[in-house]
Amino acid sequence: MVAADPCYDEGVWCAEFDIEMKPGTYEVRTVRGEVKGTYTNDEGEEKPYNFGNRTARLSVILIDETVETWEAVNGLGVDSGRMGIWDARNYENARDGARAWEPNRYHEDPEGYWYSADNHGCWTDSGMGDGSYFCYRGLNAKAEPVSLSVVFLYAEGVFGEDGSIGIEDESVLPFIDGPASLWDNNPL
Repeated sequence: MVAADPCYDEGVWCAEFDIEMKPGTYEVRTVRGEVKGTYTNDEGEEKPYNFGNRTARLSVILIDETVETWEAVNGLGVDSGRMGIWDARNYENARDGARAWEPNRYHEDPEGYWYSADNHGCWTDSGMGDGSYFCYRGLNAKAEPVSLSVVFLYAEGVFGEDGSIGIEDESVLPFIDGPASLWDNNPL
């Protein structure tokens, strides 16, 4: 599989190519929600913010499989506000639809993602837009890779005291494959 910003080819920071996965048909799953809250401005006043509906996670899982453990793949760059997951053999053809995508990146589509015209890939808008996001691979009980998950947003309280987070941090694990209610119970 390929996990990539659809505007980029192999050999750049925005893509991870040749991710070994078990062959078969994969189901796409997304978590989307409204990103809102409050912040304190320079004058010490608490102010509201609302970034609208955003994608918190894009994942694929092999139909009829269950993930037992997760392993870190890499941090992936986003430079066009989008992230996709494709069958690597069809990446060139599948991403053509993503490259032709209109500039309106953020959508109200209830599914939260789009398929390529030939159904060999999917893409979505990426959390808060351009940046770096973590990608994980899920293994079944036989240690076969059966799922891929890119996490764009985490709930409050996940980040360290300095505001950073690492790909191996235990606090990230629930967001890789956990229910959407994780974000509901812990506002973004």
